[in-house]
Formats: sequence, C-alpha cells, structure tokens
Amino acid sequence: GIAKLMLSEGKHFPELANFYRTEVIDPARALIARLLARGLARGEFRAIDPTYGPYTLLSSMIFLALWHHAPGLRSPQDGPPSAQAYLETLLDAYLGGVLVRQT
Repeated sequence: GIAKLMLSEGKHFPELANFYRTEVIDPARALIARLLARGLARGEFRAIDPTYGPYTLLSSMIFLALWHHAPGLRSPQDGPPSAQAYLETLLDAYLGGVLVRQT
C-alpha cells in the first residue's frame, strides 16, 4: 500500500516522496542493476540498457502492489491477485528477455 500512497500523494509531500525514493526505489534499482551487470559479465545475460533495465522490473513490481491494493482495477472474474503466480510469470518473462539465447 505504501507504493500506491507514494504514487498518489507524493506530490503533496515532496520530502516524504524523496525519502521513499532514496530509501526504497534507488536501492532496489541499484540492486537490480548490479544483478544485471553480474549476469552480463558472466555471459548469462545479453546487454540491455543499464539505465532502463532495472525500471522494467521495478515497474512490474509496482503494478503488482497497485493491483493488490486497488480491487476496483480488477475485473470481478480475476479474483484476488496471486503474488506468487504473478512473480513466477514475471521472472520467467523477464529472464526470457535478458538471458543469452542459445543457438
């Protein structure tokens, strides 16, 4: 719920939004960037833009938080979101996009 709160109210509380960015978003982005760089150095990942690569994964995580905390956004037939299933699918799709393709 904090991500949703920051997205909707951060403009009204810039100090709080800055704190959230420096304490949550920036460290998460840096961690993902290091993981991508390590995979690239090992030859496991193909080169992707190091500036935007982490944000593609983070944006999917933010969507999960929004989806979970905003039931009005889901169709009634969707039911409650399964974080486990979503994360497994996200990881499969993300790694399918960054892993070196074997020929």
